[in-house]
Amino acid sequence: APEQTFEDREPAPSLDIYALGAVLYHMLTGDVPPGSGIEPATLAGRDPQLAPADKVLRRMMAPDPQLRYPSAPQAAAALRSALREITAHDSSVSAADGGVEGQWLENPLEIVLRDRIDQSFWTRSRARAEKLHAGEGVRRLLDAWSDDHPMRRRQLGQAIRIDQIVSYNLYFYDLKILYETRTYPETRERPYSGSRIASRKQPPDRWQVEVATPDEPFADMPETEVALPHSEKSIVCPRCKGETRITCGRCQGRGTLDIKRTVKTATSTHSEIQTVDCPDCQGQAQLPCDSCDGQGGLLESSVFRVSRRGRLWQNTDDMEGLPQRALDERAEPVFSAAIDVHDPVWHAAEPLHELLAEATKGTGDETRVVAAELTIRGAPVTEVDYTFRNKPRTLAIIGFDDNIRGDLSLFDSERLLIIALAIVAVLALAAAIYFGVLRT
Repeated sequence: APEQTFEDREPAPSLDIYALGAVLYHMLTGDVPPGSGIEPATLAGRDPQLAPADKVLRRMMAPDPQLRYPSAPQAAAALRSALREITAHDSSVSAADGGVEGQWLENPLEIVLRDRIDQSFWTRSRARAEKLHAGEGVRRLLDAWSDDHPMRRRQLGQAIRIDQIVSYNLYFYDLKILYETRTYPETRERPYSGSRIASRKQPPDRWQVEVATPDEPFADMPETEVALPHSEKSIVCPRCKGETRITCGRCQGRGTLDIKRTVKTATSTHSEIQTVDCPDCQGQAQLPCDSCDGQGGLLESSVFRVSRRGRLWQNTDDMEGLPQRALDERAEPVFSAAIDVHDPVWHAAEPLHELLAEATKGTGDETRVVAAELTIRGAPVTEVDYTFRNKPRTLAIIGFDDNIRGDLSLFDSERLLIIALAIVAVLALAAAIYFGVLRT
């Protein structure tokens, strides 16, 4: 493991988990794991069937010891679950019916944030798992579930061979982010004719300026312009040099213009030059300065533009193969509070790190996160790998109400067929009656 040294005196389970992951990586790929800081190659590149095991081995060989599985049995159970499609037992292999030991997999979030998650949720989910793992817990639940509806397979718990039971908590992450954008200061000028102004204080950084914001948290705020304190100073207008007037550009300061006109007489046509007053300056040769509006001075100040926008970011743990809607409906709040998106503790769990990395991708010197609120919801899950009619299958028991989800093997196919045929017969009879009425 990267943290292991020759001076270590106290061995830790995390060292063995890393070593076990490295051995498994070697076994599955034929290659020695890369050195510290180098991302290992994906198992899918070696064999697409091994792709589900990628996350398991990456967690076992995580650089941070706290992110690894707490024990080898948990790592083994996770690996069996990931590779169940290619390691499923066939009918010739005997199973320890009634003796299948359930495994509890600790979510990485629970390892690094145990003290922040609602303890009552974690306690209840563990108690639920122990109840299902104990003795015939899963079989009794399946039998009761199948007896509750005529379309479900009778005595389901006795009809299947249970190969593996794994329980864990799965989490949903909702992150509210409030972004604030403050542009780089720009110079603004306006006409000024008062006494001299020059602040002795240095203007603060624009991010230190307090700005009025909406009372509603995470509400958008349209772009407004804010003056930087202590940035105002008066200057002599550079265009008129403080004289308030400038030379007329049209007559070049003469006050008159020479205009050539064509004069027609009874016998001929000729041109003559006439001198007229300049229409712009009315013969005054000067105009009020257009830069200072004839005030003779300017007031300079630095301003920046500020705006705010709120956004909701969402992520979940890996839900591949699980019914997301059923999980979402049964998830309970386990944490909700304002957080610092740059605090390393929130980046220790991979789904949260992915969420925070995406949420802060567009931030920088002009745009910052000024508020963040994280809500985590959790739902307990028990996955049961079983064999029915010599085929490996999986069902999921979701939530504290033990909602069961799986494939058609959970239902009585003969009854479903009878009902389908009955429906077809009724529709055919209704169609016959309908067309018979039309003929008459």
